[in-house]
Amino acid sequence: MCLQVAALDEALYRALGPDYELHVVQVDAEEQLYSIEAETVKSSLARAEQRGIFYFLSPQQVKGAFRTKSYLVHDEALFALMERLEEAGLPTVWPHPLHLFKMLAGKVWPPQVCLSAEYHVPLTTCVPRCAVLADPHRAAEEALEALRFLRQAAARPPEVSGTVVKVGFSWKSEGVTLCRETGDLEAALQSAAAAGSHSYFMVQERVEGLCCEAMVYTLGGRIVGHPQYYSFPYHKAPPQYMLRKSAAQALGGAAVQSECEAKMKQITQRWLVWTRAQSSTLVPFLRIDFLLAVDPASKEVKVWTGEVSELGVAVSLQETWLLLRNLVLRLLFV
Repeated sequence: MCLQVAALDEALYRALGPDYELHVVQVDAEEQLYSIEAETVKSSLARAEQRGIFYFLSPQQVKGAFRTKSYLVHDEALFALMERLEEAGLPTVWPHPLHLFKMLAGKVWPPQVCLSAEYHVPLTTCVPRCAVLADPHRAAEEALEALRFLRQAAARPPEVSGTVVKVGFSWKSEGVTLCRETGDLEAALQSAAAAGSHSYFMVQERVEGLCCEAMVYTLGGRIVGHPQYYSFPYHKAPPQYMLRKSAAQALGGAAVQSECEAKMKQITQRWLVWTRAQSSTLVPFLRIDFLLAVDPASKEVKVWTGEVSELGVAVSLQETWLLLRNLVLRLLFV
C-alpha cells in the first residue's frame, strides 16, 4: 500500500506541482476502519476545490486472522467506511463507487451475463451455501445438472467435461478450484463452505485447451495499449508474463493473435457499455482478463471473459504509477 500511496503522491505532484493536499490513513487492523468518521474526513478536506477518496484495500469475506495479504480486509468494515464517506459527499475515485465495487469484487456478474453471447462468459450457476451444508453431494449434482441445462439452452451439447468453483471477494486464484469429477466438485464446495461468510458459490464450466491469458486496460472509457499476455505454469502459481511474440506462438501465429485481439477489443467495448448501465458516471478505469483457449471441437482459438476488474482492479506495481497518473488527469483535474 505504501508504494501505491507514493505513486499517487508522485502523480499528483506531476499534475499540479505543490498545489494539493494528500491525507493518508494507514490501517493496521480492519477494526480501525469503523473509527474513521465521515465528518472528520470531510473537515480535513474542506479547503479543497475537488476531493476524492482512493481505497488501496480489497474486500474479502473472511475475517481477521484468515487474511492472506495485508491489503485484504473484511468486506463489512470496508464497505461501511465507503458508505459513510460517499453519503458525506466524498466520491470514490479508486477503485469504483461502492455499488459497482460490490458487484465487481463480489463477482456478481458471471451468472447474470453468461447467457448473453456478446460477453463471452463461461456458463455459470450459483450454489447456495445452505445447500452445500445440508447435502454436499446433492449440491454438486444439482450444479452439474444446472450447467447441462444451460448448455442445452445455449444450443450446445449437454456434457460437462469439467468445472471451476469460484467465490466472490477473492484475489487471483485463491478463490478458484478446478474440478474434473463430481467428487472433486463436492469437495471444493465443502471447502468453500467451511470458511468465510459467502452465501453462495459459483460453479462455472471449465474452459478446456487454455493457451494463455491476457489483460486489457481501459482509461476514461477507452482501451489503452496492447493486451498484456501471461500464463500460469500450474494452478495457483504466480503469473508468467509473456512477450506479444511469445503469445503469438502459443496461439498459433500472428494472424490468429490479430483475430484474438480484435475479438478482445470487441468484448471489452461491450463491457464498457455494460458499465454505463451500472453507473451513470463514467467508470475511469477497467481491467478485463481474458482466457484464450483452443476449442476441442472446432480447433479454433476462442476468447472468454475471465475477470472484470478483479478485487479492486489489482495491477502490477510497474503499472500503478501510469494508471494513477491518468486517473488524476482524467478524473480529478480535467
